Amino acid sequence: MALRDHNAPFSLLYVEDEQVTRETVASLIVRRFPELELHTAPDGETGLELFRRLRCDLVVTDLKMPVMHGIEMARQIRAEDPGTPIIVTSAHGDMEYFIDSIEIGVNRYVMKPIDIEKLFSAIKEMIGRLTLEHEVRAQQAAIVELNRNLAAHAAELESANRDLESFSFTVSHDLRTPLTNINGYCQVILEIFGAGLDSKCREFVEVIYGETISMSELIKTLLDFSRLSRTEMKRTRTDLSELAQASASTLILRNSQRQVSFQIEPGLSAECDRGLIKIVLDNLMGNAYKYSALTEEARIEFGQCTVDGDTAYFVADNGTGFEMKDADEIFTPFKRLHGDGAFQGFGIGLATVQRIIQRHGGRVWAEGEPDRGATFYFTLPEPS
Repeated sequence: MALRDHNAPFSLLYVEDEQVTRETVASLIVRRFPELELHTAPDGETGLELFRRLRCDLVVTDLKMPVMHGIEMARQIRAEDPGTPIIVTSAHGDMEYFIDSIEIGVNRYVMKPIDIEKLFSAIKEMIGRLTLEHEVRAQQAAIVELNRNLAAHAAELESANRDLESFSFTVSHDLRTPLTNINGYCQVILEIFGAGLDSKCREFVEVIYGETISMSELIKTLLDFSRLSRTEMKRTRTDLSELAQASASTLILRNSQRQVSFQIEPGLSAECDRGLIKIVLDNLMGNAYKYSALTEEARIEFGQCTVDGDTAYFVADNGTGFEMKDADEIFTPFKRLHGDGAFQGFGIGLATVQRIIQRHGGRVWAEGEPDRGATFYFTLPEPS
């Protein structure tokens, strides 16, 4: 006998051999819990058959019944579906059944004559438990689906990145040959025919020659960037202070006319790929050097600090700086915040830094203020 429709969120099986009790309690349950789909049975055998056919979410059963006792029905339900809540109703004299019900793992025991409020309380508690379990399962299913979608999306992104890197490598490589030819012809024109050219024509050829050199540098940068994801990493204990000092020395030799104060914290080291982290520090130190060119008493600092409990390294300068609203765009390839021509570059250096740090499992970020300078932070987690 069913007393609710099949759209109800949960179903309850009530098994009781006494017809008056069964009909009365069933009627009260329906009025108190209209959200339940209620099924009733007059004995354990019929109840077990209903359970197997309908897979009811909750069972309320008497113990002493004809054909099959409630305890045997409960035992078989437990064997087939250990998670189904079972509430037992029985008289005070049924102590042997009471002990059996404890051993089976019955959830609640309500004495007869039935205190309807106690029964309602037990049913309400089980509905709450079922609701929670249902929500947890739904959340788990959503998480599984989300993870599946994320994995698929990650695979698509990885494939797209591989294709993009391969394309970048191929295009950059194929561009080199004609560019080298143009560069060579420009040199021949300037060296052999330069004296016979009028000044305007010679100026044009020199511009073309200069642009081919700039383009060659860009292609080399693109090739280096495309190789980053394919380069095998070899982690060793690396003296970061030494690498930073080497970068500073190179920058000083490049332009001995500039007066820049370098402050390199000594003794800093990390487990990392020395070659890749050298690229990181060369880019960050070079970036600081470039953007402090218009600053009197320029200062560039390399050091270590703690951020949110993690060891972080930083390169700071007192140069041009930037607006914090642009902080996320700084690491975008070919994105240049200072596009007025005052500072040369291709906008690929910081993207290179980010990719290398991410390959190490770390993170990189920047803080800055216009005309007050910028600080670039990065972490290098110790490998597990």
